[in-house]
Amino acid sequence: MAGLDKALYAEKSPAAWAWLNEVKPALWRAGATYPKDAAALDTLFARGEIDMGMSYHPAHAQMKILEKTYPDTVRTFVLEEGAIFNTHFTAVPFNAPNKAGAMVLADFLMSPEAQLSKFVPANWGDMPALEISKLPADKAAAFRAVDLGPATLSFEELSARAVPEIPSGYLELLENDWETHVLGQ
Repeated sequence: MAGLDKALYAEKSPAAWAWLNEVKPALWRAGATYPKDAAALDTLFARGEIDMGMSYHPAHAQMKILEKTYPDTVRTFVLEEGAIFNTHFTAVPFNAPNKAGAMVLADFLMSPEAQLSKFVPANWGDMPALEISKLPADKAAAFRAVDLGPATLSFEELSARAVPEIPSGYLELLENDWETHVLGQ
């Protein structure tokens, strides 16, 4: 997808709003209110108030199991139509007072060592932003050796269903239309 296509949005979005309104009765509090953030969603799931939670991080459930927040029976899944793998960005503002220091930090965050630490479910459980196959053999082996735990689907299963994030131009339209067509209904 290469940028905002308003005609495509106008054509496709009514079906999304119709579906979301159709499932509202099955949602928490029948869709009268929604958790304010991911932490609130995690709390509702941990308390058993909802049957399913969501996260951009494939090993999130395993991390919560390790924290003893979720029961050890929790498992992840991806939708048949696909799942977004959230991309993280590091940027240095044009007016940063210490651009050199910011670049050192950005370089560290992209290092195999930092990415490996981020990949471990007990730390974060986020997919690496590196192409593992292009790393030296010892570093690639370290990534392959990470135990993602029983709650996490394999990298191959997740990758097979990965879809790209939508262009940012859709965000404002989605937020406004969500309020109009779902939240306000």
